[in-house]
Amino acid sequence: MASLQKITFVFWHDADGKRVKAGTPGAKKHIEESSKWYACWRDGKRQRRVPLCTDKEAAQAMMTDLMRTKDRAKAGLLNPRQVHEDRNLIEHLEEFVTSQ
Repeated sequence: MASLQKITFVFWHDADGKRVKAGTPGAKKHIEESSKWYACWRDGKRQRRVPLCTDKEAAQAMMTDLMRTKDRAKAGLLNPRQVHEDRNLIEHLEEFVTSQ
């Protein structure tokens, strides 16, 4: 069962504001939450996390789509690579260049 989560990051800063290792004398702990929502689920023994988007409702829809595609591929109803096989390499590269 997948769930939506925001991931927290923990890091330490010294008095000058530089990042340092935990346990450094005078260092202060900072906890920061990710701006994106993540789809999280277990795949066997592995924990999977996929970044989605910043809007929770949109992330929920994206996660539902992701899980539906994953389950259909597992059931053999869909080739997992079918989504990308019907496009040629030039289309993929043009999409990549425009996204940068």
